[in-house]
Amino acid sequence: MNKSTVVKVQNISKTYKLYDNPIDRVKESLNPFKKKYHKEFYALNDISFELKRGEALGIIGRNGNGKSTLLKIISGVLTPTSGHVNTRGKISAILELTSNLKPELTGLENIELNLKISGFKQGELKEKIKEIEHFAEIGEFIKQPVKTYSSGMKSRLGFGIATSSEPDILILDEVLAVGDFNFQQKCLAKINAMRENISMIFVSHSMNSVRLFCDNVLVLEKGKKAFYGKAEDGIKYYLEEEDKKKQELKKKEITKPIKPFYGDLFHNEEKTINIEHYWINSDKEKITQARTNDAIGIYIKFTLNYLPIDLVVGLPIWDINGNYITGISSEMDNFKLKKNDNDDYEIYFMFDNILNPNEYINVISIIDKGETLYRNKNDILEVITTDSRYFGFVKIPHNWKDSSFKKIVNFKNYLLFVDDMDKSGLSYDSKNSYEEINNKIYKEIYTHYNPDIVIDIGANYGFMSIVFSKVFKNAKIIMIEASEKLIKYLNYNMEKNAITNYKLGYLGTFGKNATKNFKLTLKSDTLLYEPLELIFPYKDTLSTPKTISSSIS
Repeated sequence: MNKSTVVKVQNISKTYKLYDNPIDRVKESLNPFKKKYHKEFYALNDISFELKRGEALGIIGRNGNGKSTLLKIISGVLTPTSGHVNTRGKISAILELTSNLKPELTGLENIELNLKISGFKQGELKEKIKEIEHFAEIGEFIKQPVKTYSSGMKSRLGFGIATSSEPDILILDEVLAVGDFNFQQKCLAKINAMRENISMIFVSHSMNSVRLFCDNVLVLEKGKKAFYGKAEDGIKYYLEEEDKKKQELKKKEITKPIKPFYGDLFHNEEKTINIEHYWINSDKEKITQARTNDAIGIYIKFTLNYLPIDLVVGLPIWDINGNYITGISSEMDNFKLKKNDNDDYEIYFMFDNILNPNEYINVISIIDKGETLYRNKNDILEVITTDSRYFGFVKIPHNWKDSSFKKIVNFKNYLLFVDDMDKSGLSYDSKNSYEEINNKIYKEIYTHYNPDIVIDIGANYGFMSIVFSKVFKNAKIIMIEASEKLIKYLNYNMEKNAITNYKLGYLGTFGKNATKNFKLTLKSDTLLYEPLELIFPYKDTLSTPKTISSSIS
């Protein structure tokens, strides 16, 4: 065995004989022709791996797949049916936290007994006993019989004794699955303190713990080695396989009919006809599957046989388990539904997908002045991800910054102040795509800011403000322009692009350089202007504008 290898497992198998009836054991032992009455069950089948000095190996798999059996063979509690295990150094195995405790002895007597068994000399006991007492936090109960202890006290004492022996190889079997949160944190701290000096084999159903401690992972499935390699790859493999099994089980399940969590469905066929709706991607193509962070949406098209009074479309979304995720309506966003050239209502509801992996159900509701015209299910959307870790229902847009990040915001709502950034050669008559040229710039801005208000000083034809409204979908756009002629184009372009979340300020009275010498004061509790430096690979930066008395509320 190589000097750097502390555990070498070679072609280990462990079989058990299974008999249908107890009498079959006797029949088999007495049969002159050696007839077999048993079936062989492989708890482990041809397992091999090596553990290097200082490494940590995680063993994961479903219950009954051989994890604990393998640990018992390595620690010497069980002998394999075939194969060999070679180890170098002292092994401390915590297979059951309280297995090393004698119930009739006091806590102190148990500590002394286990330390002597581990080879500690009389002069070393005093210091070690104090260390274990400190960890276990049992107090005066240390002098009482262990049979009087609570399960938590036994766990703390058992773990303290097992980790005090200064092993070369530490074997842990689901240690962090017992006890309360504080006990688990004490165990984690203890393991972290020992990690530099030991090799470790760690069994757990907690993928976060495996990721935290382990360098490599062994995945066991029905006693066989399904995967052996880097921890992150092993966890990803295991979770993907578990997901496949869950999907197969769902297909086999026969559920009893119950009232759906999304409520009653309805269609007034006299008033509402030619209805279409489905999930779409950013290219407006129909989809049934999307990834977290993709740009997706819902397409809705319908025709009304009458003139509506106050038409609203609502879009509630649940996950497949009935958890209500969110609900959006055109009324909430002050979006007025209008007919297209074919007298149809055609709507695209677009958003960046923050939903975590699951299946999602969406209901399309069409309501006119409180009267429900249509309420029906959209196709189920399956959300997937390449991430191995996700929590909760959604993954919120976010960025991490270190101390080198220059922008410091000391108010609740972000205010992005933009001055004279539309100098990319755009003009109203040229057919160049302002989105294609400028989306790069504003997507860079979006990684640093998510403003509630965007101020476009020197709005010109409104090209930049249209881009702003698409990048910052929830922001209010304030456009400032000094030219009376351009004001007309601004209103026209905003209307043509269905932009409604804007205000327009005319500064003609301030003269030719009004857009360069203007300070905006917002009448709000927390929206105070302060100059910002935009951090992205372009040269445009902002300077403090000179003060001229004016305000917009």
